[in-house]
Amino acid sequence: MGKRRHDGTTALVKADKKNKKALEMLRDRLIEVRKMMMEFMSPEMIENTLARATDRLLPRPKKG
Repeated sequence: MGKRRHDGTTALVKADKKNKKALEMLRDRLIEVRKMMMEFMSPEMIENTLARATDRLLPRPKKG
């Protein structure tokens, strides 16, 4: 049996214009979600979230 070469993508839908367009739209939306997640999980965002959490959860030092 010979090796099959492909890009690793398999779809179980009919290869017609309507489905191709729908898959392209899905791909585009997934790319947008990926970008949003990358921004949401950026080091700066994580640091800000942790800073806000510690401000609320840890007691403030007494002035003194």
